[in-house]
Amino acid sequence: MAACTVDITAATMKAALTALPTTITAPQPPWLQGAPRWVTVMAVAEAVVPTDRAGVPKVRTDRNGLQVLDRATCLVLLGRAPVGRIAYVASGRARVVPVNIALREGEVFFRVGTGGLLDAIADGQWLTLEADEFDVAAGCGWSVVVTGNPHEVVRRPDESRPAMRSWLRPEAGRLVRLALQEISGRRLAPAVD
Repeated sequence: MAACTVDITAATMKAALTALPTTITAPQPPWLQGAPRWVTVMAVAEAVVPTDRAGVPKVRTDRNGLQVLDRATCLVLLGRAPVGRIAYVASGRARVVPVNIALREGEVFFRVGTGGLLDAIADGQWLTLEADEFDVAAGCGWSVVVTGNPHEVVRRPDESRPAMRSWLRPEAGRLVRLALQEISGRRLAPAVD
């Protein structure tokens, strides 16, 4: 049932925090002053979640009844996804390839070998990445889609690279950074009888 819930802890929020502002402009209650940043962000986030008259959080849904996820939740989910699918266009046709991904500092990193995807990156084509997790038996899951401008990461030998698993051999392929210009997500919650 991992796809049905989002476990918001300090570890899972760390990926999302890098995309949030370093200062929080909302007033802080005295009990939050000096608290770790993730506690502050969570408290402020909880304080601004709209609720109905009974105090039940309102959930924004799209026209199909899927829950619309905010940017912070999308980043948390994206940060725990080991694999995504990159969509690009080659020879006038849409192509989709799976890649291992890592979220670092608000950007997605992946490795790519030779071929059409590398050509699309070299041509400056924007890419779309989709990552998801589903629990078919429970009838729930989530999907996050990001679109952005990719750039090959060229680093000096003494610089560290983002830690990530890759299906490619370490010496094969090139490391690519995908800036997250657009991000959206949806969640399918299990049906309540």
